[in-house]
Amino acid sequence: MSADDCWVPPGGDATVAGYTIQGGMLYMGQRLSSIAGQSFEPALIDPSLRVNRSSPDHIGAGMMYWPSYSSISPECRAAYLDWLATGRRDPTACIGYVFLYFYGLERRALAEAPKSERAKQDLPHIMGEVEQLVQVYGGSRSFRVYATQLLDVLRILAATGDDIEPPTQRTGYELPVSLRVGVGRIVANGKPLPSDWALSWFLTHPAISLRTSVLRCSSEFNDLFRIRYSREFGEGLRLKPNSTRLKMSIAPASASFGGHVELSMDLPDVAALTSPIAKLRQIGESCATDLDAFSRWVGRNVDAPKTIAAVALLPPELATTHDSQEARELWRWIKNTLGAQERAVCESNDLLRHCASFGAGKLAKSEAVLLAQLLEKGGYGIEPDVRFGGAPLTPGGTAIVFKLPSGAGAIASPQYSAATVLLHLAVAVSAADGSISPSEEQHLQQHLQQALALSDAERLRLSAHLSWLLQSPPSLTALKKRLDPLDQSQRSAIASFMIGVAGADGEISPAEIRTVGKVYPMLGLDAEQVYSDVHAMTAGGATTVQATGPVTIIPGLAQEGYAIPSRPVPTQNVRLDMTAVNAKLVESAQISAILDDIFTDEEVVTSPTPSALAATGAKLSLAHGVLLSRLVERSEWSRVEFETIAAECRLLPDGAIDTLNEAAFEHSGAPVLEGDDPMQVDAPIAKELLT
Repeated sequence: MSADDCWVPPGGDATVAGYTIQGGMLYMGQRLSSIAGQSFEPALIDPSLRVNRSSPDHIGAGMMYWPSYSSISPECRAAYLDWLATGRRDPTACIGYVFLYFYGLERRALAEAPKSERAKQDLPHIMGEVEQLVQVYGGSRSFRVYATQLLDVLRILAATGDDIEPPTQRTGYELPVSLRVGVGRIVANGKPLPSDWALSWFLTHPAISLRTSVLRCSSEFNDLFRIRYSREFGEGLRLKPNSTRLKMSIAPASASFGGHVELSMDLPDVAALTSPIAKLRQIGESCATDLDAFSRWVGRNVDAPKTIAAVALLPPELATTHDSQEARELWRWIKNTLGAQERAVCESNDLLRHCASFGAGKLAKSEAVLLAQLLEKGGYGIEPDVRFGGAPLTPGGTAIVFKLPSGAGAIASPQYSAATVLLHLAVAVSAADGSISPSEEQHLQQHLQQALALSDAERLRLSAHLSWLLQSPPSLTALKKRLDPLDQSQRSAIASFMIGVAGADGEISPAEIRTVGKVYPMLGLDAEQVYSDVHAMTAGGATTVQATGPVTIIPGLAQEGYAIPSRPVPTQNVRLDMTAVNAKLVESAQISAILDDIFTDEEVVTSPTPSALAATGAKLSLAHGVLLSRLVERSEWSRVEFETIAAECRLLPDGAIDTLNEAAFEHSGAPVLEGDDPMQVDAPIAKELLT
């Protein structure tokens, strides 16, 4: 009998040994030879063979490797026919029965369709059947490999013209045939490689190990890959046709073929190319890395809706378009609030209302960090920002939302921190003495920006920070209490630094002297001392200013006797020695460190503990010692918590991890920090570094 004579077409019915099999797509008859011609077709159901319906072997105990209907036991035939008659989808069925049925589909597609138009018409039905079998029995790795391989070839055989869909599933240890054909045609036609085919090449390449974030967050990964690929290569990579021609050797599951099936096409074989996949791998790895944090969140919150906390963990390219109802409403509110403005004052209650997933009340510091990160990814900034020394949003307060340029830093520079310190002092004094006029506000901003050489992003943030301070001026009494812990040398250093900033343009006006003088009493210094400090920086008095560090000036005690009249206020600008002024301006980092916790509502570790000081003996800086002394308090920290603490210590998170682990390896031969989110702290090693 011929193959077409034995074939039961899709939708056909057959009855064997009392079993009625619906749906067709199987071989039934007698004496159909195998493809190799060495035996009978393994998939052929011979109605003349005995079937033991009374004792079917459902578990397949009698099944052998590479089974053939003619050689299996009557009990196995009964179980196989029963599986066919009951729909072919029982997930508990012996995989051997699934393979025996699959052999017939494989023969029809690979052996009959290339030479029979009638068989070729069955290919879409066979493809759909195999896809459903993979869904049910794909847990068997062996079956999944053979089935996906057949599906890959079917996409080529069933396609009309160049209509081939990029594959997304791997087919074993080689590139899928459909990818090699599809990309080969693109290369042969001199067209750029579309992003979908580039993504397919990365996902199906057998030499690339797909990370958890790629598999768990496939939709986000695919979108991010396409975006970055298009940004890197525009319309797509243009590949030169290579001389290696496309030859494919397919190993069918069925023994009917007697070996491999060889296919060849007059196309360049892209499997031989290494440069393109190296470029695609670089993009794919960067996408996977940037999705790691989001992937971990999804792993811990499988069925939870995508909150703004989750969206904040996405790369910037996806943060504003991700399918999150809460995030969409937040972006809409920000756009409506800003309108055409560069920044806007808003009630913190309004903003918190759009962050409901964080819960009611004041934001936790980690939540405030996530909110700031999310806004930054959308091109917006917020003040106060905990990453820059601000306090988390509190109900009943105010906030400033502003447009932020791309590439803005997430950690305050020493110069920016020093500028905010001076803003707080100036606003506190002015709030006690009256209000700052718009011209004074502008002059103060410009002066600080120029004196401390702030970046464009820092200038925008400083302006927003000043707007927030004017809405919520710091209490003079509270500020004095926070200044109380400073010693005399620190107070004098701040005073001298303020004069340096005021005179950054080479001279200091009488009005500026009066303003600085108002701060002196807050620092516990004699207001009259400002004139001596200004004189120390004048061109005439510069020869006495030799120190490169903070100048400590202790005001003399008052003596009994005749009162000394107050020093007259200068009536014209005083010219300053720029060497002395610049010596003060370079102290911005030190001034920032001194006052790091004065303007932050939440407690921040700025004073080094004895253990942190001891860590400097292990070749750690004081900042890294402070960080480690905080981390050793617990055995595990989330990524957000770690980044928050690192920012408080003015350290970049990834750099801090490398530094601490390098010191640990040198000291103990093992890392002190492991994992990413959460991060584990090796307490014994940490304590060794801190002692």
